[in-house]
Amino acid sequence: VFVHSLAAVCVYLVLARAQGGALVEVTRIAAQITGDAPPHVKKLVYRYGGTQTAQALLLFAAIHDRPLPDLSLTRTWRPPALPVNGDDVLAAGVSAGPEIGRILGELERWWLDRDMIPDRSACLEYMEKLRSRAV
Repeated sequence: VFVHSLAAVCVYLVLARAQGGALVEVTRIAAQITGDAPPHVKKLVYRYGGTQTAQALLLFAAIHDRPLPDLSLTRTWRPPALPVNGDDVLAAGVSAGPEIGRILGELERWWLDRDMIPDRSACLEYMEKLRSRAV
């Protein structure tokens, strides 16, 4: 609700359309923040990039009257890529279609919940579990 209200307020502020959109997006990200521990920050950087994550952390701190967060991860940490992709799911025998996206989405959540540590081998093993459940 707040994000929708903010979008309406941006119309009345002297902001370029892009600035208003960026403010709304940073507010959406800030609404997802549950803490500023490194694993949580890493997930945000993975999803939104360092700049938007830093802005969201600062906005979150301002809204909740918290001390300024350590933004070093948002500037220096580069997220790894998910070690598997749709070609791997196809190679595992899943037919082209929405099932590939479902498996990749579940696999990505699993990988993120483990702080992006599982390597390709572990991801392929988990993907096989997901695939066999779907059959």
